[in-house]
Amino acid sequence: MASDKEVFTRIDDDDEIAALVQALAEPGAASLSLENASGSVRGRALPVTVRVEELGRTLSLAVSAPADEERALRRGAGFRLLARVRRGELRTPVLSAGRFSYRDGRLLCRCAYPAEMELRQRRDTFRAALASGMAVTARLYRTGSIGSRRSAHASGALCDLSLEGCQLTLPMKAAVDGDLYEVELCFPDGTVFAVRGRPRHRRPDPLHGRLQVGFAFVGLDRTQLRRLGFYVREIEREAARTADGERANLQPSPLFRSR
Repeated sequence: MASDKEVFTRIDDDDEIAALVQALAEPGAASLSLENASGSVRGRALPVTVRVEELGRTLSLAVSAPADEERALRRGAGFRLLARVRRGELRTPVLSAGRFSYRDGRLLCRCAYPAEMELRQRRDTFRAALASGMAVTARLYRTGSIGSRRSAHASGALCDLSLEGCQLTLPMKAAVDGDLYEVELCFPDGTVFAVRGRPRHRRPDPLHGRLQVGFAFVGLDRTQLRRLGFYVREIEREAARTADGERANLQPSPLFRSR
């Protein structure tokens, strides 16, 4: 079984954190899960109402907690706030509460605004991963009008692609912040696909001197979605064809034929 670290992705972009915290604050959306010192879950998840008191600083919680769980919270036990969102399962890092009071039979408290969030993507959000020997060049541009003449902010390679985003390998020195970028993918046959995206996570790999950055696509139109669907299918097909040596029953993808 995969560990949480393997299936949850860290989100550190301020705008996306704010959007995910807002999802926690939707009526009936959130629950509170206490954790033991070892990091294991303690008991069942508790109903909680979340309100943003100060953006970037404080959350206000109203918890329906049995006596044992209430005592644990008052003693500083760690907990996570959880929710299911369209993209999958959402959780905060481990938090602790303070400033306790009661109202209408519920325990009121406050906790720090999370500095990051964690997301486990839905399994039906399929990502097509490029196999060894498949190369798609990726270029990043600061947002402007697509197709205008300008210098690339960073260049690297595509690792995987889905209808919602992609993961790129970039040089370690690439200064990729939380801004909106134009992501340009260049296939071996000369096909170029440009889409806007915002970084969702960054994983440095000092051993190989590179940086893996995940992007969520923004503002896709129907034509872009259709093209993405085609690219995802072709990457999956070419990866399957070359997985154990070339398979004669699968035709090579035209996208990966060098011009």
